[in-house]
Amino acid sequence: MTTEDKDITTDKKPIPPKISRWSRFYWSFLTLKFKLKRTKFNWEKVTINTFVGLAFFSIVAGLAVFIIFLVKLSHNYSISGDKIEIDTTGQVGDFIGGVVGAVWSLTGVLLFYATLRLQSRELAENRKHFQMSRLTDIIYKQLDLFNQQLLNFKFKDIERDGNGEHIEYKGRTAIALLRKRVEGILETQNKDISDQEKEKVMYQFMGENFAFIEINKKELLNIYEELDNQVSVIRAILIKEDIPPADLNELKSLFFRNIGRDFLNASELLIHLLEWYITHQERGGKKLDELFSPEFSIKRKIAVIEEFRKKRYDKQTIKNYVKSRDMYNETLF
Repeated sequence: MTTEDKDITTDKKPIPPKISRWSRFYWSFLTLKFKLKRTKFNWEKVTINTFVGLAFFSIVAGLAVFIIFLVKLSHNYSISGDKIEIDTTGQVGDFIGGVVGAVWSLTGVLLFYATLRLQSRELAENRKHFQMSRLTDIIYKQLDLFNQQLLNFKFKDIERDGNGEHIEYKGRTAIALLRKRVEGILETQNKDISDQEKEKVMYQFMGENFAFIEINKKELLNIYEELDNQVSVIRAILIKEDIPPADLNELKSLFFRNIGRDFLNASELLIHLLEWYITHQERGGKKLDELFSPEFSIKRKIAVIEEFRKKRYDKQTIKNYVKSRDMYNETLF
């Protein structure tokens, strides 16, 4: 094998491309810019710390000037002599008052400004704390009103007692019954049976639950009208208070968490049950009034409540809501 053949068969390591200094600098700049965008600075705290730092720097600078001046002055003068030279000491006082005093006056101004900023920050935090406490109290008052209405809430089951009367449930027990009824929708749809058998089961299920809606639609309308009123009050107050979207969403979640998962889950499924009920009525030749019938009213109120519960508000959605409300108010006579 010749030398040329050895050169050909020898594996050569690839030479990495050279990156210019300008490319490295530009890449570092982009990386720093990206990190700064993701970093949330507390500019108020940075400003206060900056002014406090400048104040301490001016104190140190004034002391340094004062000490250096005294050291240089000690080469020609002594404070242990018997005679006081008024002209010289007056010049020393003028220098200390004019230079060191000015530096320390700047220190006082910087500290005063930092104190004002700190007090302003504390006042803003106290104002926010007071505002959140007041809004929390309003939410709990609205919850109390709704819970009082819920205690008087009654449902009649399709099953009857020994006297032939519908068995009646009240309060949270009624809510549990409502959830049990509407959750039957999912159980029926998830059964592993043929389509024909599923259709028969659905007809039986629908017949029972349509009768359930028929005897309870007035009670359903009353409870959802009450909840819709509470939601309208809370939404108007929260948006009118001009609080940050994160606080608005947290207070909104506080309200719905205290209502109870059973009631909210039942409400979501009840919409589907009402849609089937309305379709069944229309197929039977009974046309329901979309504006005044209890079935459509319940469906609309649940939809509005669920929309408010699930929406995550930000600055733009709040702005759009306020704009839509203003346009609505302008059209009223």
